[in-house]
Amino acid sequence: MTGLNSVSASEHIQALYRLLLVRTGQRTQAEQALRETLTESLQPIPGDPSKADFVEFYRTALKIPAPASEAPETDLAGWPLALHHLPEPERSAITLFYLEIFSPLVLSEILGLDLEELARLIAAARKSLERQQTKSTTA
Repeated sequence: MTGLNSVSASEHIQALYRLLLVRTGQRTQAEQALRETLTESLQPIPGDPSKADFVEFYRTALKIPAPASEAPETDLAGWPLALHHLPEPERSAITLFYLEIFSPLVLSEILGLDLEELARLIAAARKSLERQQTKSTTA
C-alpha cells in the first residue's frame, strides 16, 4: 500500500465515515454504509493478516450508490453540505482529496481515473464550490 500518508486505522475509519456522510447527506445512512463497507472489505492483506487493505475499504464505499445531491433532507451544513451538493464523481473526488488520506496517485487508482482526469474533476469541483459560495454571499 504505497502512497498512503501516515494514517492510523481509526483515522481511516473516520475518513470513510466523512466520505459516506458527504455522499449520503444523512448520519444514519452514512453509519449504515460504513458498517456495510467494513463488513464487505475486511479482508487481510496476504502475508500479513493483522493489516487491512484500506484502499479496498474506499473502493467498496464508492460502490455504494449515493443518493441525488438534491435530496431534501440532510444532516449537513457549511462545507460538508456544499460538498454534498456537488455531482458525482466530483463530490467523491474532491472529498477524498480534502481528507488528505491518500496521495493523488493512489486516489486516482481508487477512483479508477488517470491523474489528469482526477485533476480535472477536482478543478471542476472547486469551481462549483466557488460558484456556490458566491451565490450564498450575494443572496
